Amino acid sequence: MSSSESSRFETSYNQDQRIEQHLMNEREMERAADRDLEEQRELTFATVFARKSLPIFNLPALRITKFTSSKIRFRFEPSKISDHVSKKVIFHCSMEYYKEYSRWHIKRDSFPVNYKPRIYQLFFDNNFFIIGDGNVVEVIFALDRILRDWTNREEEFRMEKFMRFQNGELEDLELDTDDEELFLDESQRIELHRKRTSILRRMLPPRDGKRQRRRRILEIESD
Repeated sequence: MSSSESSRFETSYNQDQRIEQHLMNEREMERAADRDLEEQRELTFATVFARKSLPIFNLPALRITKFTSSKIRFRFEPSKISDHVSKKVIFHCSMEYYKEYSRWHIKRDSFPVNYKPRIYQLFFDNNFFIIGDGNVVEVIFALDRILRDWTNREEEFRMEKFMRFQNGELEDLELDTDDEELFLDESQRIELHRKRTSILRRMLPPRDGKRQRRRRILEIESD
């Protein structure tokens, strides 16, 4: 290799090294900027949660139990705003942040199984496709409105059902435990359970001993 070729090779190699080093520096700067941004996000969310000055922390039925830059968790208790929804009904919901998309995703963790079909549709009717830090508070308000709407519908359903029961349009067995909790006193619940037990006993098939005795009686009568 001639001296001129060697010089060109060395120059090209040094240039490649400078380019590679420049790219490494840029990537490190980007990573540092991302770390700074994430630290700022963490601080912002922690400060908001500590101060609890936003209106979302004062909603009567919704209580936020976690509010970080990676996860928000809350529960909604309909009985806090209605006397005609069971206290056993509590909705738990969370939102998780995906860094790769810079977006939040809603998760319905543990809605009471008996209520899932009716309430899921309310979520599907509202399009929460893009949730960023800028509108996460707005989405929490929207979730609160959805659960309030469900509470109003459940209240109407329970009151109408009990009115039908009082008018004789429904049988005792058609009342469930939520209806009992909301509309019956202790003595009425005891009497209702007594009636149910009596009805269920009559519905049970006879034991083998009684069945055999009855069959023998029929055989004797036929002779």
